Amino acid sequence: FLGRYIRLTPCLAIVLAFNTTWMYHIGSGPFWDKIVGDEYRNCRKNWWVNLLYINNYYDFGNICMLHTWYLGADTQLFILALLLMFIIWKFQKHLKIIFGVCLVISFIVPGVINYIYDYDIIVRYYPEPLLRLMLDVNEFRLMYVTAHMNIGGYVVGMIFGYIYYKYKDVNLFTKKLYVTMWWIFIFVVPLTVVFVAYPFYQDNYEYSRIGAAIYTAIGRNLFAIAIATAILGATQKIGWFLRSCIIWTPFQILGRITYCVYLIHLSLIRIRIGQGRTPNYVTVYFLIINTLMDLFVSFIFGLLLCLLVEMPTSALQKLMLPEFKNKVKPHTYKQKNINISVISNDNQISKI
Repeated sequence: FLGRYIRLTPCLAIVLAFNTTWMYHIGSGPFWDKIVGDEYRNCRKNWWVNLLYINNYYDFGNICMLHTWYLGADTQLFILALLLMFIIWKFQKHLKIIFGVCLVISFIVPGVINYIYDYDIIVRYYPEPLLRLMLDVNEFRLMYVTAHMNIGGYVVGMIFGYIYYKYKDVNLFTKKLYVTMWWIFIFVVPLTVVFVAYPFYQDNYEYSRIGAAIYTAIGRNLFAIAIATAILGATQKIGWFLRSCIIWTPFQILGRITYCVYLIHLSLIRIRIGQGRTPNYVTVYFLIINTLMDLFVSFIFGLLLCLLVEMPTSALQKLMLPEFKNKVKPHTYKQKNINISVISNDNQISKI
């Protein structure tokens, strides 16, 4: 956990520092105080919440760097995963039962909470709530960004990680039928989860409390299972162009800086929108051009953040960890020397 915290926090702290100081003073516009000023004030108030990775729970209505709710949820689930790994290590014979119980819980919890609060079947992104980036929508705060609502993805990841660990030297897709089923599953399931929501946006849709709970319980978990299955297939050297994309060198290089891009991109978008002085006529061309521009600028600044902060921090961390291990090894070795076996008077070996 300490290694993870050291790896993630420096870049986050730099972006937080920028949002709480310089960002508000580098531009102007009729919407500047609304788009940028709100972020500036929230970050000055709650910057410490982000560094503790509890921003998806504490004072969410005034959250700083909204998109970092994921870092909070992921870190909380990481701690939970460490505890689960400890339990698995202590009770290895009951591995399947432990994973099965966790998987059932990850399906039940979202559905039960959705049913209790009687929320809609999906979080709906309409213009009015988006004006405040969904911060005033209780459904978004309780059903989307919390760790306990996203536990399914982590459990699925641990299960498939164990499957990979156990069968990494075994070919699981020995028949063409298995490969065909793999292709169908990894495309049909996630696309079904996404596009089945289309009728929910229609004016004639009739809301069902039980239906909403069922969709909430299985939707994201099925999506996670499909993605995990796709990754497992790639490790089994199937997947054709999908696997080629994963191992393609340029994508690996871009992948090294995606964390920095993720941290900084929303601040750059806020600056662009806040400086707007004329109404925009929204077309497909307009959206494509702005998306490409945001991607390009985000990757440029993400590269700088990666080179100046993330990579040096990672290098220092690697230098520190071997020293830490060297300090631990003598202690471990000493303990092993204590737990030796001796020969008793009757020549039977007994363990101290």
